[in-house]
Amino acid sequence: MTGQHSPVGMRFGFARGYRYLWWLGRSSIDSQDIDWVGSLGWGGQRLYAVPKLSLVVAVTAGAYGSSQGGPPSAEENLAGHTVLNNFVLPAALGH
Repeated sequence: MTGQHSPVGMRFGFARGYRYLWWLGRSSIDSQDIDWVGSLGWGGQRLYAVPKLSLVVAVTAGAYGSSQGGPPSAEENLAGHTVLNNFVLPAALGH
């Protein structure tokens, strides 16, 4: 995702930016930065692509209604964040 883009200057929790309808994020696992792109859906639904590891992670969650129609709630973010950073990335890195 290095082509031309129009950054909108928004941040969303652990995501660094938004381009081409995808969020750009970075996770740090044992002091190793891992960049990812993600689609963040309602109720905690998440789809992450981690190019450095040739990895795609799909998270399904059912925290519907917790955001009350506004930005995703902490509960919605927790499912994807926990799966990606506490389980999948450490396993993919051999930890």
